[in-house]
Amino acid sequence: MKLFNVLIGLTLSSVKLDDEQIEGLLVSASHLCTNLAKEASFLAALKEELSAEKLKTLFSVASTARAQSSICHIISTTSLDAVGDLYGDCLGFITNCSGLSENIEMQAQVSSAHKIFLSCGWFDDMFEALVGFLQGVAHGCHVKFGIELGKQRARSATRMKTKSSLKISSKAKQSNRKKSSNTGEDRFLEDYAIAVGIAWQIKDLLLSENTRNAMCGSRTLESAYLALKVISEASVVHCVQYDYLNTYPVSAYTTLSLHMALHNIKTGSKNSTQATTMDLTLDHLLQCADKVFSANNNKKSEFLSESDGCQTDTGTTKQISISTTVKTFTEVLKFIVDATAMNLTLHYQERCLNFTTETLKFITANLREHAVAQLQLTEEDLKDIFVCLKSSFTYGAKLLSILLKTREDSSLPQAEAHSLVNELFNLIVSVEEFLGYGYGARFITVVQPWVPDLILALGSSFLLKETPSEVDTYENATFSSWFSILAKIELCELRETGSDEEIRNTKDFSAFKRIVEAMSKLLKANEKILDAVGVVFLNCSLNALKNKNLDILLGLVHFVCVKLVGADDGEWKELKLMLASLGEIYAKVGIEEAEEICESEEDRQKLYSAKALLEPVWTSFIYNETRDSMDEE
Repeated sequence: MKLFNVLIGLTLSSVKLDDEQIEGLLVSASHLCTNLAKEASFLAALKEELSAEKLKTLFSVASTARAQSSICHIISTTSLDAVGDLYGDCLGFITNCSGLSENIEMQAQVSSAHKIFLSCGWFDDMFEALVGFLQGVAHGCHVKFGIELGKQRARSATRMKTKSSLKISSKAKQSNRKKSSNTGEDRFLEDYAIAVGIAWQIKDLLLSENTRNAMCGSRTLESAYLALKVISEASVVHCVQYDYLNTYPVSAYTTLSLHMALHNIKTGSKNSTQATTMDLTLDHLLQCADKVFSANNNKKSEFLSESDGCQTDTGTTKQISISTTVKTFTEVLKFIVDATAMNLTLHYQERCLNFTTETLKFITANLREHAVAQLQLTEEDLKDIFVCLKSSFTYGAKLLSILLKTREDSSLPQAEAHSLVNELFNLIVSVEEFLGYGYGARFITVVQPWVPDLILALGSSFLLKETPSEVDTYENATFSSWFSILAKIELCELRETGSDEEIRNTKDFSAFKRIVEAMSKLLKANEKILDAVGVVFLNCSLNALKNKNLDILLGLVHFVCVKLVGADDGEWKELKLMLASLGEIYAKVGIEEAEEICESEEDRQKLYSAKALLEPVWTSFIYNETRDSMDEE
């Protein structure tokens, strides 16, 4: 106890100390306080030592975030009675929070201030002040972007706030604007940055049971939800055009929605009697994403607008926009995965799968755009993008995995699931193609744990089909770009003397080949799954034949008949779906068909090569069985 008094005394002494020394003294005092407060006698002595006047003086000399955080920790640990005059100081900590999401020291300071508010019974006033600021930023989004403000059952939280809270909040806002321009755009940017800090705080408050319960019981909870809804809409819909928009409002919005759903708390929306908060949030975010995708498609991937307030179309700005957009979509995707794991997205599964597919298409298209434009990105830029890619793939694969495990195959949205798994494979090859082998190899380590799920999703449309008559024809087969990459790899292996360009292209996808090899190994271990997945490759071969793309036809047939199942392999006998599809291909690659399909001698050779691969299987398992059946009759 004496040591604690000495540390506080030195901090308050007239001896000139620098900021680091004061910080060291207060951090030490904070650690001592934690241990001393465990004893009732010491706790009483601590309360006696720390008067209101001393506390205010300590705050005045503590200039660093860590020093101020230590004082807040001391106050919350000892539950001091003499802290009434410090309300404004503590509220200043939490409202002056621009840059909070990236400042660890400031985060510790704010978290300590939260504990003071909770221990002193000020939580409601604190939360109302934060929500009041969010409402102001939501109104700014309404003015700037034309976003509709939500309506609530109760009176406005702004009206409910006490005069003191309004005064403090206003004072905090003015202090943040002292050194800045008075233009409306500058004020919006400053306020939005503070809203990002408040969003971080809401997520932090939801981590602790005590603060979470206090927030869920607050009269301004609905106001917080509706304000975050508006700010999140601005952050999602305009994330492509404005690189200052942040993911934290979206993250706070989705996290708050999950907890409101768990506590069965509804909002005042007109539809809330029919739909849960989770339904409303999910529907809202998916609509926001649809607007982005629609605008992006209309502009043919030219995702930077030339409207006022946007950055110039430089390589750096493109990178920032891609990174910001993907991070934003990843937050939505994380929310979808969490909600799906909690079985809260039953009525939205098709839309969730479509959103994930469109997100991956957006990423792949912009990776290609970067490569074509030959934009110069720093290694730091590439690392940032790569982190986004890993997260997007992981959440997409996890969503498929959850749906495959929790839904019966017959109830799984098969077309949407099939489209998503194809986009996941497209992303795998795109990373290696556009970022190089180094990133491709590292990406494979992320992919490998999900290979079994990718296989099941790829064959999900056929796993319940027992007879060949149930198999869709090639006209309905989905053809994705990764099939063409696989076909090119197979063609280069098939040709003993490939050109330099062909050899180079094969090496470019050596990381992808590892995934293909892992898939082949797993497929050979289960005939039923092999049949369901193998028919996908054969149906794509039929699709290629229909479109006279004989390179892809030959490459995929080679993969199936050499890599997946050998021509002399007795295993073919059990692969009913694959045999039916193979027989259909064989019937279309005869001499008469060749005259119609082939435009050159080279095309004719490719067609005959494909037929040569198919013929042993057709002869052994289709022609002979058909002949034996006719003999028996």
